[in-house]
Amino acid sequence: MVDWAMDAFVNLSEPPRLVVVKSKELVEEINGASRSGIETVPIRVDGNGYISNGDNWFALLVNSIVGAGTAGDAGRKGNGKGRPPKYAHPIKAPLSLSPVDNATPICRFHNYHSDGCKKGDECDFDHAHCHWCRKPGHVARNCTGEDDEDMFDFTSKPIKIVNCHAEGEVGDVIVSGISDDIPGDTLWKKSRYIARDKRLRQYVLQEPRGGVFRHVNLLVKPIHPDADVGFIIMEPEDTPPMSGSNSICVATVALETGVVPITGSDMNFKMEAPGGLVNV
Repeated sequence: MVDWAMDAFVNLSEPPRLVVVKSKELVEEINGASRSGIETVPIRVDGNGYISNGDNWFALLVNSIVGAGTAGDAGRKGNGKGRPPKYAHPIKAPLSLSPVDNATPICRFHNYHSDGCKKGDECDFDHAHCHWCRKPGHVARNCTGEDDEDMFDFTSKPIKIVNCHAEGEVGDVIVSGISDDIPGDTLWKKSRYIARDKRLRQYVLQEPRGGVFRHVNLLVKPIHPDADVGFIIMEPEDTPPMSGSNSICVATVALETGVVPITGSDMNFKMEAPGGLVNV
């Protein structure tokens, strides 16, 4: 809460008119202990929950964090050095926002609980980035705080997208510009990474490039030995294992662009989707 409040109010000329404290630990801090290195002010929380002299206390609290920083603040800015701190419970960890949009919280249960997040892929929070260093590919409980040389950079080149539709249902196809080094040893795992990472999805599916009407498919190298081409499906609400209309779009673009050579008027080939092989 303190980290969020700092971001929300530190640059405002007017102090907050109301601070709601939902943390027992923070109430105890207000009532007694002072933050190291700052001047204390005579405050207390009364029976109705009002903080006497709260504006002064809040200003000192914010200034102390701005000046000294906190572990959560370092993690939120991607500056976590060394191993992350231990928390008695994942919810005790401070708020850390995804570097993709600086708005979606990074899931603390996924990062700190030994069993991970029970919601799995249904969780609305970011599962792709470390809560401590905000880099992809690992969770905070395994983070060393060191730079990750293997961090997946999904593109460093212009992305080429071929527009296509199947009876009006848009299923555009990315034919080049995306790295082949998507983490995962199966197409399904690669699609799960893209779903969790969200960067590519947001880049091509959200305004101004996309919208709720648009599906985008990513051509990738197939993993199955019988497949001629692989593809990963990205829809506005899901990253599904298979889609009929998108398969039609991918097959059309693969042939029209020469990714799969046309050998005759009557030919067959195989495509690999995250859900398995598709015979065309």
